[in-house]
Amino acid sequence: MGYGQLSVVLLVIFLFEFALSSSLCPKDQSISLVKFNETFTIDTFASLKSKTSSWNMSRDCCLWDGVKCDEMTGHVIELDLNNCCLVGKVDSNSTVFQLSRLQKLDLSWNNFSNYHISTRGVAPMIFLERNQLRGHLPKSIQNLVYLNSLDLSSNNFSGNADVSLFSNLKNLRTLDLSYNRISLTSENKVNFTLPESLWNLALVACEVKELEFLRSAKQLFDLNLSNNKIQGRIPDWVWPIWMFSLNRLNLSHNMLTNMGSGNMDSIPSYVCNLDSLRVLDLAKNNLIGEIPQCLANISTLEVLDMHQNNLSGTIPKTFTIGNSLRSLNLHDNKLQGKLPRSLANCKELQVLDLGNNHLYDTFPMWLATLPKLQVLSLRSNKLYGSIRTSRDENMFLELRILDVSYNAFTGNVPTSLFQQLKAMR
Repeated sequence: MGYGQLSVVLLVIFLFEFALSSSLCPKDQSISLVKFNETFTIDTFASLKSKTSSWNMSRDCCLWDGVKCDEMTGHVIELDLNNCCLVGKVDSNSTVFQLSRLQKLDLSWNNFSNYHISTRGVAPMIFLERNQLRGHLPKSIQNLVYLNSLDLSSNNFSGNADVSLFSNLKNLRTLDLSYNRISLTSENKVNFTLPESLWNLALVACEVKELEFLRSAKQLFDLNLSNNKIQGRIPDWVWPIWMFSLNRLNLSHNMLTNMGSGNMDSIPSYVCNLDSLRVLDLAKNNLIGEIPQCLANISTLEVLDMHQNNLSGTIPKTFTIGNSLRSLNLHDNKLQGKLPRSLANCKELQVLDLGNNHLYDTFPMWLATLPKLQVLSLRSNKLYGSIRTSRDENMFLELRILDVSYNAFTGNVPTSLFQQLKAMR
């Protein structure tokens, strides 16, 4: 072997050993993880095996379950102890805060009763949903300036939650405080806004009564404010702010009577200007008037849910070819007229619920050509005539639920119809 070849071999060996050694977890971080593990217990009634059972100082901590390290430095960057049956508290002196390079901390779906919000070594992404955390939201949240994602949903927090806790968190992208016993308020109207950086916001069942705190949130992608106490009308200023960014909007289970300033229709046509909208859920409100026809023209719309309102008029008639609609639920309104034939253009449609309305039409056998339709409910309308079948065997191929009860159909339902419903077998 020549000198040049030997040099190459030695260089490869050196680089291999360097890469191997550089990926090892630093000993102090292994110790921090082990000490953190010693501060909680495992639920003895749990059927799942905890990830921490694999933690052993004789092995590189980068190989431990739930631990992810930087491939180059070996530093612990993610700790995922989701659903590990852990019971205990995370105090201010917890060794988990010594993991200075930690980017993601997931302790969700456990039984932690306390988590001390520390500014020392805090991860930008913190997931603590579905624990037993209680008390007021800690004011120290406002000091987590590098925070990117915070999920505290489904805990036992209570009392007033001041919006100003989050106003100065300029890096915050995701915030979920849903299903706690808190009431969103503000003592300082100057800081009664959430940061402009926010993309995803979920405040389900948080006693929200107004939307003023959203004025600065101009990049919202996913907004869920369902099960709150928002009443009256939606202020007009929200629509220009949400026009280009909003992808999912859930305002269901509130007390809305009007989505805009108009007096005629409670759902204004400029809702149709939300070009990126995929999900619109306005179910279980007090909306009146007609559904804007232009909603059928939003090609990106996948879910449209307006069930249990007081909407009248007709179903939008202009569903275009190539639309993305997967679910249309207009159950329990006062809609009249015929089923629009343009629904046959909704080739992605899986759920169609038009029950409990005043629709007057014959049985829409033409819907049988929809290749993905699984649920069809037309119950409690004014549908009439006989239900006829087709000789085409490729009808209602995926249908699993069919409800046409409480209508004015005549004659017997042909047994051949049920023979064609192969997905029900």
